[in-house]
Amino acid sequence: MQSEPEPNGPAGQPPSARDLREGREGLRQAAMRDGRDALAAFAAACSDRTDAYFRARLAEIATDFPDQAKDPFALVAVGGYGRGELCPGSDIDVLLVFARRIPKYAEPFSQALFFPLWDLGLDLGHGVRTVRDCLTLAKDDFQVLASLVDARLLAGDTALFRDFLAQVEKKALRRKAGRFAEWISSRNAERERTFGDASGLLEPELKNGLGGLRDAHQIRWLARVLPSRPGEPPLFDANETDELARSEAFVLAARTALHLAAGRKNDKLFFELAPRVAELLSYAAETPGLAVERFLSDLHQAMGRIKAMREALFATRAPDKHPPRAIGLPRGMARQPDGLAFAPDADPGREPLLALEIFRAAAAAGLPLA
Repeated sequence: MQSEPEPNGPAGQPPSARDLREGREGLRQAAMRDGRDALAAFAAACSDRTDAYFRARLAEIATDFPDQAKDPFALVAVGGYGRGELCPGSDIDVLLVFARRIPKYAEPFSQALFFPLWDLGLDLGHGVRTVRDCLTLAKDDFQVLASLVDARLLAGDTALFRDFLAQVEKKALRRKAGRFAEWISSRNAERERTFGDASGLLEPELKNGLGGLRDAHQIRWLARVLPSRPGEPPLFDANETDELARSEAFVLAARTALHLAAGRKNDKLFFELAPRVAELLSYAAETPGLAVERFLSDLHQAMGRIKAMREALFATRAPDKHPPRAIGLPRGMARQPDGLAFAPDADPGREPLLALEIFRAAAAAGLPLA
């Protein structure tokens, strides 16, 4: 996506598009001005504004397409938009879904819906498909399936949307659960090669680096497709679940600030942008002279927590086909289903060096910390 459109947009915009442009500009100004709380609220608020655009635009064009009654549709947000996570530079991904066939009115109808967004300079990912089309793609392309896991109805026929979700669940998610988990694991190896371990880099990639937002998404995806077995306690307790939510919200706010600081879609926190991002997140006011250091410390802690929880979940629900290296573990260490832990008779309170040794042992064995 390009930077936010100029306040005086192109002439001839429908009221729905003008409202969206003005709403996004208001959110941008508030985020630039009001600090951490406004940045934390941006993604959900921007998603809400975009939802309002689609509903208003549908009302504007309703009389131009009377055939809707014969061929109802469901307008569906997917991917990050489905999750309600629209940062300033995020793509807006939507599907126009029909039950059994794509009617003749679909092309001009979709143009009337989507052209105003392109006129605003927004990046729109869109598709016009039947339910069967979606299922065929989801079963063959796990990137598509991942986007559909987060599908959300924007407008249209509720019964059609419920049937669409039910069929995705039954015919794609359940049948392909194991292979979907394997695909995610293979993507993580590719992410590490391409983007690195963001939880420890000076210039982390906030979305796709290990420990980034994609790890938080994967935790929810895997928990859904490979749920705990009957009688098995949940892997994460309430406190850990809350910590994950807070960590994800912090990284999402940092990504919003990064897009604003860069003036475009950019998910790598280049070092020259870090001072501005820290300032937008209120660190300059809270810790003068140490803003970047404090910000990066908090960011790495949040990303490290997200990464550790994703690794623990994968270790218990979707064991890697390539097991950890078989090496002897140091005294005081024990391997558990979710990773490396202290042995029952170990006391790191009395032997503080154990707290350092466990990190070295985990790296040598290729195990996450439990």
